[in-house]
Amino acid sequence: MYLEKIRIQNVGPLANVSLNAKFKDDGNPLPIVIVGQNGAGKSLFMGTIVNALVDAHASIFEDSDVKKGMVFKLRAPQYIRHGETFYASEVAFTGGLAIKELQLVKAKSEFEAAPTDILWDQTPDSESSSYDSNFHDVREPLTQDLEGQSHLYFPPNRFEDPAWLNVENLRSNASYASLKNFRNYSNRPVVTFAPLRDIQNWLLDIIYDSFATEQTVVNTFGGPRMSYSGAATEILGVVTELFKKLLKLPAETSVQWSIGQRSRRRIGLSADGKVLVNNIFGLSTGEVVLLGIFLSIIRDFDLSTSALRSTGDVQGVVVIDEVDMHLHTELQFDLLPKLISMFPKVQFVLTTHSPLFVLGMARYLGADNFQLHELPSGLPIDVERFSEFKAAFDRMRETAAFDALVRKQVESSTIPSVYVEGTTDIDYIRAAARALGRAEVLSGFGLFDGVGSGNLNKIWDARKALSTGLNRKVVLIYDCDTRKQRDAYQDITKYVLEQLPNRIASGIENLFPDSLIERVMREHQSYIDVCPEMTRTVGGRPVTTPESWSVNTDAKRNLCDWILQNAEPNDFRGFQDLVEMLATLVSDQPAPSATH
Repeated sequence: MYLEKIRIQNVGPLANVSLNAKFKDDGNPLPIVIVGQNGAGKSLFMGTIVNALVDAHASIFEDSDVKKGMVFKLRAPQYIRHGETFYASEVAFTGGLAIKELQLVKAKSEFEAAPTDILWDQTPDSESSSYDSNFHDVREPLTQDLEGQSHLYFPPNRFEDPAWLNVENLRSNASYASLKNFRNYSNRPVVTFAPLRDIQNWLLDIIYDSFATEQTVVNTFGGPRMSYSGAATEILGVVTELFKKLLKLPAETSVQWSIGQRSRRRIGLSADGKVLVNNIFGLSTGEVVLLGIFLSIIRDFDLSTSALRSTGDVQGVVVIDEVDMHLHTELQFDLLPKLISMFPKVQFVLTTHSPLFVLGMARYLGADNFQLHELPSGLPIDVERFSEFKAAFDRMRETAAFDALVRKQVESSTIPSVYVEGTTDIDYIRAAARALGRAEVLSGFGLFDGVGSGNLNKIWDARKALSTGLNRKVVLIYDCDTRKQRDAYQDITKYVLEQLPNRIASGIENLFPDSLIERVMREHQSYIDVCPEMTRTVGGRPVTTPESWSVNTDAKRNLCDWILQNAEPNDFRGFQDLVEMLATLVSDQPAPSATH
């Protein structure tokens, strides 16, 4: 069972997304990589797929991720895209399996015409929502797929505690696994947060079975030697190949496994008489994260009804949100694509913020051997689009490459360059200048998306190289919550937005008055997250934290679109100082030189 097609209409920032999965001539699926800025809808997109997998699992097994009759993903009118009257989604898998949902802003009978073809005919006139799948109609083939393949989801809040974090974790040694061997129990949840404890116990079982039950003595000319043969030994060989890739060992390296004393069941690896690692789960955070993902895949498939002799046997769908999380650049660019390529029959659906990972996929798999789509449009994009960012990431290894990239962009401009933290900031600044009667200043500088405060820091850190010999000003605009101080060095300026006493305390949205945000709350409550007032005891005294409001991360673009359509000129008065600063920037800019 592979993902075949996903179609989403009017879910948050996703207006009309349609993605068809691609397959090689041999039937193997291509990995699908989803990119996009924060608020572009990546989590909503992934949630739609995961909801389908969890619902399929729940229709067969008693130990599902959600209780019977419950759903993994909420369905409510608040997720309808601003200005629309419905949202709908459809997920189709190979073999004819499908799940659909529809949510209307009012009862179906109140619509004059059908706004969508998804579930419209199946929705009763008196209802405003509908949900349907054919999982129960194809129970037997679905059961075969779920029992014989792997279907896993690794959410963005997954994390494994490092071995040094606390004493309790130091004592979490491996023990033998305990599984429920009952019909209709899978022992295989779809959603996987922190799997290492289960993996340790499973791996201990595999090593024990290989050493104790699959060991034979073989007489050779050099004398008797131990030989191992059987299912557990084959699986241990699969795990060994994964560790060779992770530890960058040559393929021909002979690896030996070791198990600690009874009271300290630590699993270690040696090669050629040299200890590689005493505790395989005591590696770096990034390596442990990769172990958690790829050993989970192997373990899950081992618990299936299919035979496992190599990673090439593993089939199924693996969804990983923010696949580059916790990974150093080298792991993103080099190791992660290599590990993905070890599982050619697994359909990986991945989101990432890392252009370096995308470049690594193209380098190792080939640009035609994976799909790359950008949200919120959902359209396929060329890998080369991300090539322009490579030098920025290379700065982590070689600062000069990053400096040269930014210098080139600044020098190529005939007007000042202004970098902000995101695309919505650009839209707000342009709208504010027009609302405050200063639209003329917009033609005096270039506005660029710095893709977060971290990249603004990189530009600032390279300020000496940037400013030497330049006659173009560069301004970095930080949000009020970044805890930065305003500063300047030659022709580069760090400008931090003033924090106003408004309900929204962080982000550029802090500049909007409470009256506007309260209008948003009345019309689109899902755009704003509210943390209620709470009292806690500190040093024996009660401390009350007042109610706080913040912009929902997934709704930043929707909120921006709504404000641009509905705000009045007076709502932009909080931008007055920023616009005046930009006007001064333009007036102070020296005339372009002949070389530009």
